[in-house]
Amino acid sequence: MKRSEFGMKRSIGYGAGVVLFAVVAGSAPGKPGEGIQAGDDVVVRPFVDAAISYDSNPLLRSEGQEVDDFFLDVSPGLNVTRTGEFLRLEGLFRGRFRRFEELTSEDEDAWSEELRLGLGRREDWNLRFHERFARASDYDPYVRTMDAATGDTETAPLGVMDRSERVDQNILDCGVGLGGPLSDKMSLDAAYGYGNIDYRNKDLLDSSEHNTSAKLARKVTDKSSAILVGDYIRMDNDSLANPANYYAARAGWRWQGTFKSRIEGSAGYAALRADDSDVGDTLDEDAFSYDVTWYWQAWPKLSINLG
Repeated sequence: MKRSEFGMKRSIGYGAGVVLFAVVAGSAPGKPGEGIQAGDDVVVRPFVDAAISYDSNPLLRSEGQEVDDFFLDVSPGLNVTRTGEFLRLEGLFRGRFRRFEELTSEDEDAWSEELRLGLGRREDWNLRFHERFARASDYDPYVRTMDAATGDTETAPLGVMDRSERVDQNILDCGVGLGGPLSDKMSLDAAYGYGNIDYRNKDLLDSSEHNTSAKLARKVTDKSSAILVGDYIRMDNDSLANPANYYAARAGWRWQGTFKSRIEGSAGYAALRADDSDVGDTLDEDAFSYDVTWYWQAWPKLSINLG
């Protein structure tokens, strides 16, 4: 979603980390990086990452109150992929165990899992599904709290400099997409996604969003297409009197240099419609919306996507 257009972009301050070393362990049998062949199209890749890092301010305290420390991250995981002409599958499970040298109270364990499924040939109609769940513990500069005595929310989010405790949260992200050709020159790609942040402290305010998007493309030349893009996002938050609604419509251009390179850009109008229950006021805003992406398949196992 385009939260940054309305000043919702998150930032991280008062801290610097330096990774000293990282170790990636491959699996056998098989050559390094190729994983374990578990069938004609299925590859299993167990792995473990380890890193020692130095952070000048792991508690994100204000200037003059910083405390620095070293910490060790160990992240074991398992990646399973199936590459086929009609069915594509990728699953990833990763754990993370962080241990500080002196700030042992900040030690934490977290884990996440991802699943991606593709059905259909890429050049024809195809169905995509993705799901990700993570249990994380981190600082959140935009978390809002509920006063247990009055039931009222605070008038402003807690600043990250106002506290030194971590926020435990469950993060869910899932969605489905469908795309394919409508004719020799036109194609359609539509998607729906759902996201949810559930704080494990019941005094904090949870949030969720429903994201619907559609992209229509029409070929103009062999390498370029005109595109129309539409987005609608419904955002629910315990601090809002009513769900917030985000709308965007953009027009643009796509240039396909080769099958390994693609540039796409669009621009248009966006609007946010929301009522804030804290101050009994409206958060409505109109804005200019744009989106630019560049994709490059550098090597068979390396692709770069910038946006």
